[in-house]
Amino acid sequence: MNSVVELLQCCCCACLLCCCCCASCVEGSNERLRDKSTALLATYTPTPYCGFCLFPLPQGAQRCENFLDRRTPQLPEWRDRYSLGLEHIQASGSRGCVVCSAIYKTLVQKYPEPGGWGLDWNEFGECFELWEKTEGGTRKGQDTPQFRLLSDISPAADLGFPHGHPYIIKHPNSSGRSDLETAGRLVQLWIENCLAGHDQCKPPVENPPLPTRVIQITDSDSDFPITKLVETEGRHGEYVCLSHCWGQIRPNCLTTRETYGRNTSEIPKSSLPQTFQDAVILTKLLGKEFIWIDSICIIQEDEADWRRESAKMCSIYENSFLTIMATKARDGRGGLLNSSPPFIVGEIPGALTAGQLFFREQAVGGLRWDGPKLDTESAFDLYPLLRRAWVLQERYLSPRAIHFTSHGLYYECLAGSQSDWFMGVDSHNSKSPRGSSAPPASAPDFAKKWADIVTSYSRLDMTFERDKLPALAGIARRLASNTISETYPGHYLAGLWEGTFSSELMWKSDDHVRSSEWVAPSWSWASMRGSISTSYRSCDATLKECKIQHKGTDEFGQLDSLSVKIVTHPLRGRLRHTEGPAGRHYASYKIVTPVEYYWFWPDEGMDEEWQRTIADDIEVLCLRVPRDGEHADACLVLQAVDGSSDTFRRIGVIDGAGDAVGTRKLAEQFQGLPEVTITLV
Repeated sequence: MNSVVELLQCCCCACLLCCCCCASCVEGSNERLRDKSTALLATYTPTPYCGFCLFPLPQGAQRCENFLDRRTPQLPEWRDRYSLGLEHIQASGSRGCVVCSAIYKTLVQKYPEPGGWGLDWNEFGECFELWEKTEGGTRKGQDTPQFRLLSDISPAADLGFPHGHPYIIKHPNSSGRSDLETAGRLVQLWIENCLAGHDQCKPPVENPPLPTRVIQITDSDSDFPITKLVETEGRHGEYVCLSHCWGQIRPNCLTTRETYGRNTSEIPKSSLPQTFQDAVILTKLLGKEFIWIDSICIIQEDEADWRRESAKMCSIYENSFLTIMATKARDGRGGLLNSSPPFIVGEIPGALTAGQLFFREQAVGGLRWDGPKLDTESAFDLYPLLRRAWVLQERYLSPRAIHFTSHGLYYECLAGSQSDWFMGVDSHNSKSPRGSSAPPASAPDFAKKWADIVTSYSRLDMTFERDKLPALAGIARRLASNTISETYPGHYLAGLWEGTFSSELMWKSDDHVRSSEWVAPSWSWASMRGSISTSYRSCDATLKECKIQHKGTDEFGQLDSLSVKIVTHPLRGRLRHTEGPAGRHYASYKIVTPVEYYWFWPDEGMDEEWQRTIADDIEVLCLRVPRDGEHADACLVLQAVDGSSDTFRRIGVIDGAGDAVGTRKLAEQFQGLPEVTITLV
């Protein structure tokens, strides 16, 4: 006989009761079902549960108000933020709930002066938020500390909640044990789910080619495996990559021409810094035989080998099984593991539910690609690895990456992300910008995507200026393979693309510092140090011809020289010094045209030394940058090279032509100008 189950809300606590009866009874009479349920309730003696934490209360404790009464009963479809208040936790603890008492003591220890804080449960983020109160008791500021309560047991099963405990999350690694075996099991679970459920994460090649050299890991009699550098010679297999900060420490395990023989025999454990040792152990725990670490697998101080191998970065990371990211470590000594495990709140009492409760803080901003920006100093303090320019492509190209942070593990793949801070899949805000393998739908989409990548990349640190193009070459090569048509994106020109060339010229330097050594031509953002801002407006500059000379064979790598010929309709003006500051961003220079003058935003700095390099009252060319095709409110500003009449270098921009009158006057000055062909260097 089939049966049905009806869940009934207990009138005296937060638990649910179930009443079972046969299908024929239900069909026969709903009245009999209600009578049976009423009789069952009359004989049931419920276990008293705390109205706040919903764990069993000790004998003699008084039950506080049920916080679920304040909210819409549907779970988990209805999501909102509502106030619980520290005072409610304190009151529940004072009535005898040991769990609430432990929670309150933990919060007071972490955030002194509890009277100055409010507490909300953010159901959308599935976390608690502490917010600082103003004198009037309202919320002060937008940034709020976030934390979760995790448990190694599930009280929800005893309480009957079909979707789990409302806010205490059952977590397989609640304790955050700081050991590689625990981390390895969790990472393996995430990868298995990824490979089974994410079509976009499945490897393009089942048995990918190994990089030129890898570190082979084999068993040993000791607690650490034998490692040695091997030449793969065309072999195939799965391998793991390590992304790490070099820092100021030079590891003894680096491969040079002098240490090559030693490393191919056996890499001594004592020569491996802690991060490398941890990565080797984790790779073995994941069942993989090979790991690729740049400083060991590329021969250091060998320019030819470096150029060959750096040109393969795209395939090395794309074909990897996983990239281990030592995100919290500033150098090789930091290791992967977190030395500060989650704070233990206390024991969960009771015969039905017994275990431990843990307090886990959320990292500031998380590790999102499109959430709170990762280029803030606070984020870089938490994630020093992400400050490195090389790491952007390592993260972008890897199909899967596991971050070891000071707040725990963070896993990301092409479908989304997960963390040991919260086991749910966050596929909404954490997708990699690489996304699917489908190419951009149009040239404007391509230009915008590339501009976003360049803007993020320009904010990152680079030890050697000459690496500006190589450190981005992997992403460029990846995008070039997703051709939109025969025209787009076209050839790669020092960080710009042939097919969208005119729309990529209108960038601005935020730091106004050009590289001390020649890296790229003046019209490329890659010639600048520091962050740049990009624009999607097209410049009057039709690409006619380019002359390019690479240092090696990599068309995306370092350059010896590059110049382009463009067809344009330039407006001639004068660059003149003006008395007094022009504003926080602009130099005390203006561009004077026959009709009007406009403030000048220089590429290079505005200090006295720079101003001495620019003679007063020099002739410049202004190339039109229309905003909407009718009016021009910006210009690219060029200066002749060594008095040449047809060769120019970029020196800055006019960004904004003032009010509508100024915009109209500037647009009018471009009407009827003759077409000329000039060379940009």
